Amino acid sequence: MSFQPTFPTEPPPQWTSVSDQMLRLAIEKLPSSLQSPYILRAQDRSHRGIDISLNTVGTRIRRARHFLKTILEAECASQHEHKNDDFYQDNPHEDKSS
Repeated sequence: MSFQPTFPTEPPPQWTSVSDQMLRLAIEKLPSSLQSPYILRAQDRSHRGIDISLNTVGTRIRRARHFLKTILEAECASQHEHKNDDFYQDNPHEDKSS
């Protein structure tokens, strides 16, 4: 019998479990200069229809991903807080500080 060490695992970031609807709403919040390249990339379509260089497309996709991550993390944190608030309203004797 061999020893298999176990390592603590961290839960995945909250933004990785967003719904399709949350993602669509976040994409709508992107500036149009980032939204178009991101949508084209997500649909595996060519950037040639938006008449910008390939390097610019790559930069805008990277910026769009950063914005989306920020938006979705904030949304997930907000939902998590609301769930906790609902729990404490339903269980008033629970300690909120722990």
